[in-house]
Amino acid sequence: MSTQVRDYPKLAHDIITLVGGPKNISTATRCATRLRLVLKEVPEDAHDKIGNLPGVITTVEKGGQFQVVIGNRVGDVYDAVVDELGIDPNEQQVDDAENKPRLMNRIIAMMSAVFAPFIYVLAAAGLIQGALIIITAAAPGFKETGTYEVFSLISWAQFTFLPISSR
Repeated sequence: MSTQVRDYPKLAHDIITLVGGPKNISTATRCATRLRLVLKEVPEDAHDKIGNLPGVITTVEKGGQFQVVIGNRVGDVYDAVVDELGIDPNEQQVDDAENKPRLMNRIIAMMSAVFAPFIYVLAAAGLIQGALIIITAAAPGFKETGTYEVFSLISWAQFTFLPISSR
């Protein structure tokens, strides 16, 4: 039930209350669209109640995290959660040893964070190259046109400059 919300501190307070209060929250983090909470115990009706809050799209429980999908305004809600909980987001530590991420999960997360920005560029290059292959198969004379040259240049540009941008 995602509706436009402007009172992010109230939404943050409601989420904290419905997950069992500040004492039930081990850590609070965020990604691009989700508020990620590590809870000591997930309340029975939390998914339904939080999912019905204005501004919340849905809730997901994954990887030991209670995730509240908010959308692109998650930063405002996260800031309000951090303020209400009185935590420093730069110095968050996981309380329980069992909630600490495994080494392999941390390595995969780091690799994902490194390569995620390139995925869209590489996908676009592949689509353009695929379209060029299909068009030249249907019309072999297309390969001799300036349009082909421009799109070929566009599709290969990131492979040419990618090693330079990663330094």
